[in-house]
Amino acid sequence: MKRIVVVYHSYRGLTGQLVEAFQKGVETNGGKCELLQATDASPENLLDADIIVLASGQPFNTLSGPVKAFVERCWNYEGKANFAGKGYTTIINGSKDPLAVVNYLDSIMPFFKLEKVADGLACLANDVEESIKLAEEFGAKLAKN
Repeated sequence: MKRIVVVYHSYRGLTGQLVEAFQKGVETNGGKCELLQATDASPENLLDADIIVLASGQPFNTLSGPVKAFVERCWNYEGKANFAGKGYTTIINGSKDPLAVVNYLDSIMPFFKLEKVADGLACLANDVEESIKLAEEFGAKLAKN
């Protein structure tokens, strides 16, 4: 059984809806998925995960502050070598170019020696129903792989 930890922040609620749909997709397909608000998460929460998912909206065309602060806490974590070999992916939603934030995260995750398990999900905020459907399918896909 895959154990997936999602660290997220949701300013207006859409990212929260996406990660809940993702969790449903994972758990419906035999995986275990824990959702953690970025402000409450600690690097230790990632140690037992097989896959780490970072999820954020796109305020000011970038990663949300709480998720970025969490990544920085992980960078300063003495045990960060224990992240090596774990899988990661992302869920980003925004009104402009969420793929830019996905690409930004892809550029920094190698510093943690994490392995990309799937292309990140980049959703447009104005297509909520389709984005929620895609998030649930994404969770199902990761649980099965």
